[in-house]
Amino acid sequence: MIELMQKIIPYISGLYTLPWILVGFVITALLGIFIDQQRLDRAMKTLA
Repeated sequence: MIELMQKIIPYISGLYTLPWILVGFVITALLGIFIDQQRLDRAMKTLA
C-alpha cells in the first residue's frame, strides 16, 4: 500500500496537476460553445 501511495502522490501534487487544469479549462470552453453556459455551470458545480 505504501509503495502505491508513493507512486500516486507525484501525479496528484505539484506540477503534474497543471496540465489537467488546462485540459479542464479547454473542455469547459468547448462545451460552453454547444451547451448553455448556465446549464454547464450547474453541472460543474454538481461535479465539484
